[in-house]
Amino acid sequence: MCEPAVIHGGTLGGQHFTGTGLTVAEHQQRTVDNYLHLRDLAPDLPIIPVLQGWTLADYFACVQLYTDAGINLADLPRVGVGSVCRRQSTGEIAQIIQSLADLGLRLHGFGVKTRGLERYGHFLASADSMAWSYEARRLQQPLPGCTGHKNCANCPRYAYQWHHRVTSKLTAPTQLPIPAPPIRTHPQPSQPRRRQPIPAIRRPALFATDNALTRAGDGYFDWLDHVWPAAGCSHPIRLFGTLDTVDTRTGEITATTPTTDMPDGVIYKACGNRRVTVCPSCADTYRRDAFQLIRSGLTGGKTVPTTVARHPAVFATFTAPSFGPVHTRHVRCHTCTDKTRCSCRPEPCHARRDLPTCPHGRPLVCFARHQPGDAQLGQPLCPDCYDHDHHAVWNNHAGELWRRTKQAITRYLSRLARVRHLPPVRVSHGKVAEFQARGAVHFHALLRLDGVDPDDPDAFVPPPDGITAADLDDAVRYAAAHITCTTDPHPARPGGWPIAWGDQVDVRIISLSGESVSDAMVAGYLAKYATKGTEVTGHTSRRLHAANIALYAKPDGTHTERLVHAAWTLGEHPGFESLRRWAHMLGFGGHFLTKARRYSVTFGALRAARVLYRRTQTPGPEQPPERFERQADLDTETTVILGRLSYVGSGWKTTGDALLANTAADQARRRHQAGREELAHELHLSNTSQQAA
Repeated sequence: MCEPAVIHGGTLGGQHFTGTGLTVAEHQQRTVDNYLHLRDLAPDLPIIPVLQGWTLADYFACVQLYTDAGINLADLPRVGVGSVCRRQSTGEIAQIIQSLADLGLRLHGFGVKTRGLERYGHFLASADSMAWSYEARRLQQPLPGCTGHKNCANCPRYAYQWHHRVTSKLTAPTQLPIPAPPIRTHPQPSQPRRRQPIPAIRRPALFATDNALTRAGDGYFDWLDHVWPAAGCSHPIRLFGTLDTVDTRTGEITATTPTTDMPDGVIYKACGNRRVTVCPSCADTYRRDAFQLIRSGLTGGKTVPTTVARHPAVFATFTAPSFGPVHTRHVRCHTCTDKTRCSCRPEPCHARRDLPTCPHGRPLVCFARHQPGDAQLGQPLCPDCYDHDHHAVWNNHAGELWRRTKQAITRYLSRLARVRHLPPVRVSHGKVAEFQARGAVHFHALLRLDGVDPDDPDAFVPPPDGITAADLDDAVRYAAAHITCTTDPHPARPGGWPIAWGDQVDVRIISLSGESVSDAMVAGYLAKYATKGTEVTGHTSRRLHAANIALYAKPDGTHTERLVHAAWTLGEHPGFESLRRWAHMLGFGGHFLTKARRYSVTFGALRAARVLYRRTQTPGPEQPPERFERQADLDTETTVILGRLSYVGSGWKTTGDALLANTAADQARRRHQAGREELAHELHLSNTSQQAA
């Protein structure tokens, strides 16, 4: 029991409590410990676990406690929900039950009465209540035909009549009517009392036909307007709470809007995930923002002056060293126009005349000409010889290696400027991390050479004429060849692991004319890889913990399973804890897109500009003006809206809702794409006519 009166003391429902003095977390831990203890004492008894809490976050925390104890609640036939009987008919409990049911739990509601069943009975697998006994006790007389007791507080016949009366009121089609038992007199001692089976309240399956179109009826378009900010998202965030309108001059709350009055009772927010395999819609938005962020640092715009287009810049690729031979696809000379769909004939993978073998007896040769998408690409020739420990540690320390490399590049150019008696310079960068098929990260970095204004350090100043893009090229190659570091000692490697770049370092000068690579090519290339993760390696998982690590880590498993196992086991020791934290990323814990502070605009500024544009845009012909609330500048508004919202869950309520919302968003995106193509065509015709004139 986690009610405040039970914890702190007080009167609740006519009962007085002295208070346990424990916190909700302590009550939850004792509940989990008691379940584990009872299960050990009587493993044959069907003991069900119980979730305790007061808020939605408390119940989620209790679920995590069971998970940490190795209990997968979704596999159990029943999971009880406690601390709800005295508030079972409230909207808060309805949201809690629905959110827990969305986790795949078959819930049992303790003390759920008629009003609670009307709200969320279809999310419960079963429920119980003593309301029928309390009602019978208050009547103070038995039913006609019942003898042997002064009231029906413990009479099964009254209980079944009460059950039939309750289920007939419920609109859920899954309530199972139970035939009333025949009239029975009070059983004699010689007649054993039979326990009647308790019916289960089944949770209806959520098919595509159960959607907002059928639930909302005439209010479907209101529902669509409500979910439109997250309409294209695959896993939107559902938020529950209130929205307060506050007068900024007085601080007074002028209005309060609960989410229970909105369609579906929640607010939908796009997940914002950058990974295209998780949410294509949000990843596309992230990719477009990344493109603008990278390109504005090359050509200007988005608060960056256009003079940066004249600054020398290079595009460099830094790769990881070799940790053992792997299957590769090497093409000496590409004749295809699109390397992402390369059809060129590759060289043999590892052709050797002497046919050597490793200490484990495996051949270290491969004469196959691997095609794109071959499952063998990136796999070691001998998994036992491959240094998985060094690989995972290198991924984990790649960020530190990049930091030292960037410092070395800047110091090299600064030293060169002093020798040539030139003003100081600095290097601004935008960098993207990409996983190779073997599971090692490599960095694609765009480095721009800037000058320094001693009076205004944040100003965009061109570098002196005495330092060119060729000098920047030399600085990058020097740093990649000379910068190394060594990790702290580890029991598995007392001398530490050496961290250095591989031999394959590619540096290309960027020009607006596209002589080597153009700004648009680089920005598009980096933005594309900013939405990718470990998918290319075949490993996809969320953050790992002790309860699920065995599913993804095996010391003698596949290549990625060995990498995860290496990161997890090496992370046990102090100083290497981040390996265990980022085991699901094969040890790499950095962000996939980073930039220098003075390189260009930020993601936050781009998102703020998009919000302002959407609030001030001119409505199209299919959107009446009254459906838009104009808000030109938030700073001049006399009222602001403050949300007091809590996380309810992720994903759409039903499959049908997801189909409706995603289809509407896809149609809008296609209309926008057609409009952009039409504008580009008109611009091309205009430029062609001007050139002809």
